[in-house]
Amino acid sequence: MTFEDTGGAPVTPSPAPADLWLTVAEADEYLAYQPSAVDHWEEGVDLASGLPTKTMCLVQAQRQLTRDGAWTLTAPATGVEQDQDIKDAISEQALFILRTLSSYTRTALQTQGVVEAGIMQEKYDGAGGRIPIGPEAAALLNSGGYRLTTTNFFTVEV
Repeated sequence: MTFEDTGGAPVTPSPAPADLWLTVAEADEYLAYQPSAVDHWEEGVDLASGLPTKTMCLVQAQRQLTRDGAWTLTAPATGVEQDQDIKDAISEQALFILRTLSSYTRTALQTQGVVEAGIMQEKYDGAGGRIPIGPEAAALLNSGGYRLTTTNFFTVEV
C-alpha cells in the first residue's frame, strides 16, 4: 500500500516504535485469515484520508493491553521474541480499534461510566474507567495464562 498526501506526493508512514512487540507484517499475516480484517484492517487504514495507520493501531493496542492491568504483560528480554499469544492479542485489539472507530463516542461514554445517553436513551452497564478490550484479544490472553483479574476490563460487542 502506498500513501499520498493531499497533493498526490508520496508519503512514507513512520516506522514502528522500537518497543512495539510485533511488526506490521506479523499482524498482516495473523489477520490475513480474519474475515472482518478485509474491510477494516486492509481497507480501513489509509494515511491520505486521515484514517489511522496500521502502526498507529498496533501501538495503541499494545498500550491498551499493557496499561489495562488485567493481564501480566511485560516486554520480552532483549533478543527474545514476544509470545505468539500476546502478538496475536495485540493484532486483534488493533483490529478492534479500527472496527470501533465509528462507535468511538459510544465506547468513550461507556469507558467514562456514563450509564444512559443519547436521543435513543441508550443504557450502559456503568463500567466506568475501564479500557474497552476486544473479545478476541481478551480470549487469547485469558487462554494463554496471562490473566490477573477481570476488574479492570470489559469487552465491547461490535
